[in-house]
Amino acid sequence: MSTITSETSTPKRAPAITFCSDFTEASGADPAGTAWANRHYIMTEIPLPWPYSLFTSKRVPPGLKDYLESLYERDIWIASVAIAPDEAWSVPGMTRIIDLKVEESPLTRYQRNEYLVPTEQTTDAIRALVEGDTGDVLPAWRQDIDPATRDFFICTHGSIDACCATYGYPTYKLLRSMVEKSPVPIRVWRCSHFGGHAWASTMLEMPDGRYWGQVKPQDLAPLVLRNRPFAELRSKYRGWAAIPAGESQFAEATALEHLGWDWLDYEITADHLPERIYGDPPHDATVTFHYRHPQTGDAGDITIDVIANGYTTIMQTSGTDPETYEQPQWRAAIR
Repeated sequence: MSTITSETSTPKRAPAITFCSDFTEASGADPAGTAWANRHYIMTEIPLPWPYSLFTSKRVPPGLKDYLESLYERDIWIASVAIAPDEAWSVPGMTRIIDLKVEESPLTRYQRNEYLVPTEQTTDAIRALVEGDTGDVLPAWRQDIDPATRDFFICTHGSIDACCATYGYPTYKLLRSMVEKSPVPIRVWRCSHFGGHAWASTMLEMPDGRYWGQVKPQDLAPLVLRNRPFAELRSKYRGWAAIPAGESQFAEATALEHLGWDWLDYEITADHLPERIYGDPPHDATVTFHYRHPQTGDAGDITIDVIANGYTTIMQTSGTDPETYEQPQWRAAIR
């Protein structure tokens, strides 16, 4: 009589993933200065799912990928971001385009123009917005939006980094659930990658043009209502998209912390806004902002010394063998 024996093996566990935003938050790195600086954003409805290379998706409107690549070849760097259709605002067969531009001086909120165009004409519409040749058709597609409406774009692009799905999507769901009960008009959108998954969950608020990172559920109501001092949310602030990343954005974060939420209503000019090249070490800089309220006439100046303060190690991307990155840090002094 033979005896049959069996060997049991311990199932292999998948390697543990380290989330870059967890690592970065634990590092204590200051997110100020990390916003994607661009004075022209175009948000375009593109149905989910989104692959890593967004514009290779079959859901991208015809010709859009080729047109955007032609812009980059001409050194025209608009910020093209996808937004997921939402049944509350989307129309079958049509594509919503939210065009956002800010003037060079004085700096203020982005000018928002919104269009609903036949999907097959999306690329032509975007071309008209970029080239400045709106013709007779584009105005007919323009949508009337309450100018008081604030749009929150939350990155949920999980194929870029797991953090954006793991943390970004729950933030989107929670804030989206607050829309109908909000005392101020808001819309909430899932959007594609705009940089900074190390700060997930991360969002862009328009038309103010402010980026936020490491946003927690308890931060959402204060961000919408602005019923807590900005200083209490300063650690969540990545920067203002209208000005260069790095020292300039850090100086602006300091001004906003000093002057509070009223700063968002001012028209702002600056004597000089230093531009940081990605990968450069942090530098010292002095930035003077001149501000004026267009309704009240309240005006003033604030000069900020931005002082290089070394580096903090953060994580570039989530994974089982993650790479780290030395994130420049600054401190500031108001004269």
